[in-house]
Amino acid sequence: MISRRFKYLPFLFIFILSVTYTVAQEKKMVPSVLGSERVKFRERTDAVVEKTSSLGLADSTEGKYQEAFWLAQLSLKRNDKVFMILQRSFDYYPIATGGFRRALLEAAYTLYPDSFNARIDTMIRTENEAKLFAMMSHYLVRGGGDKKRIYALLNSRFTQWESNPILSSLALYLTGRRYAKSPPLEGLLKTDVYKGRLIIYSIQRPDRNYPGIAIIRLPDSNFLLENSGKLFYIKQLARSISNLPGYITNGNTPTGVFSVQGTAISENIFIGPTLNLQTILPFEDSTQKFMNNAAFAGKEFTEQLYNSLLPELWTNSPMIFEAFRAGKAGRNEIIAHGTTIDVSFYKDELYYPNTPSLGCLCAPEIWSEETGELISSEQLRLMDALKSYDLSNALLIVVETDDQKKPVDPEEIERLIRGSNSSK
Repeated sequence: MISRRFKYLPFLFIFILSVTYTVAQEKKMVPSVLGSERVKFRERTDAVVEKTSSLGLADSTEGKYQEAFWLAQLSLKRNDKVFMILQRSFDYYPIATGGFRRALLEAAYTLYPDSFNARIDTMIRTENEAKLFAMMSHYLVRGGGDKKRIYALLNSRFTQWESNPILSSLALYLTGRRYAKSPPLEGLLKTDVYKGRLIIYSIQRPDRNYPGIAIIRLPDSNFLLENSGKLFYIKQLARSISNLPGYITNGNTPTGVFSVQGTAISENIFIGPTLNLQTILPFEDSTQKFMNNAAFAGKEFTEQLYNSLLPELWTNSPMIFEAFRAGKAGRNEIIAHGTTIDVSFYKDELYYPNTPSLGCLCAPEIWSEETGELISSEQLRLMDALKSYDLSNALLIVVETDDQKKPVDPEEIERLIRGSNSSK
């Protein structure tokens, strides 16, 4: 997701974080979306990369390099200077802090997916930190690395990997079980398990380059419709800028069950002022808070409890359990929000005109570069649709449908729902 507090980027240039929203009646003017401000942002990015390329690497300058990593990722900036910064950072890797190592691997995965295979293939043989080992593994596999060889390396280097949520998640990818055939989607959409709850389903492709949709199931088990009688939906991207798996920090939105915790307005200018949906993963907070039920005070969050939130056919599904494992691995602050990011960064990407985040569910918004005002917003449509309903025991369920190489088709989902169930 795009962190609400820039948790990993305290050094990010202050002038951006100091921008505030000008609110007049219902119109919100966001200075950062103005054409002139977007030009300044690009110039600032170029300047940071230029300066960093001539800066030595030491503990005192790691933050400057991480700023350059992040800006290059956000804008998908690839040039000789960016590549040189990454090369120098790999040379420095053996004495770098853990946070720097993680940020470097993320930047390399995002920007240069096949340029560091030989280097990482050597590094992984001595890597002892689970998350870094997993990131290296995914880098190598995407570049054609042998999954069986990496799985053997996992077993030899981490004898108790099965008890580690990161390494056990990695094993699911290496063995192919993460993408094993799931139960029929209609069973998850129509189950009686959620009767009396409001459920927001975010339906995505395994290939997150293709946007998904979000739909709303009401507490009476019917689905929200437009005035036209068609299924209500909004477009939603569940892809992070890195496209790393959902159990990795700043990876894609993990599949599975999230607890809805109300709504908020972000002060983060990359998210923007449109109301967002707050959610938490298992283990991110107390079991009582996740379940929105005082009866769970002091109780441990278990696989059995998570399974109780699923229809029987979906229990223990590797795909739907990703949120459970991601929360146990420490992922947090994943919300459903809008965006003020300059969409022109991504004009050559399959997900255009959507903007990726750092792992949140991101709905497209269009802002005027002349006035700074909102023109259209899928996020606003979602929040307007929810405002009449009680969210106190609502769930958000992120689920993947089949692996067609195209955006999720709302008509296809509507046919599944209408197959044997009326909608409202």
